[in-house]
Amino acid sequence: MKTKTLFNRTTVSAMLVGLMAPLAIMVPQASAAIDTCTWTGGGADDNFMTTGNWSGCDNSNMPEAGDNLVFDADTSPKTVTGNATKQ
Repeated sequence: MKTKTLFNRTTVSAMLVGLMAPLAIMVPQASAAIDTCTWTGGGADDNFMTTGNWSGCDNSNMPEAGDNLVFDADTSPKTVTGNATKQ
């Protein structure tokens, strides 16, 4: 007597993917907070990517895309060396 299979592995896999896909929408997405990074000029140099030159940033005290940058007249150098990289 031959047994008939109602669902093969491909069908079961497709059904599981179909059932699980909506759950991916419900998972909260991590997003970086927008910080206000203030130039302090306290680093060893005037390079943009020197951590000691910034305060108020949550990315190892470094500005990241989307952050607000503040350059106060009292602490800003005449020239900031732009050694930032585009991501």
